[in-house]
Amino acid sequence: MKPISFANALTAVSVIAYLVCAALVYTVPDFVFSITQSWFHGWNLEAVKAASPAPLTSVVFGAISFGVFIWVLSYFFGRLYLYWTKNT
Repeated sequence: MKPISFANALTAVSVIAYLVCAALVYTVPDFVFSITQSWFHGWNLEAVKAASPAPLTSVVFGAISFGVFIWVLSYFFGRLYLYWTKNT
């Protein structure tokens, strides 16, 4: 496994999932909210339910910052994985 290739692949998948989620929030917000509520089954999320989706600029900034975060995290994961597989 090459850490850069791993980071690129995981980042691509993560950003695509982020954008699909954002598109669903814009098109079917109640459906997305019901899924979110089912994942956090012990919490009442009605108080945080958005009246309208975030502005498009926020979604773009979120996708970029999320992508950078995932790339850095997965790159270091790949480096540690290689280090530990060679030294154990």
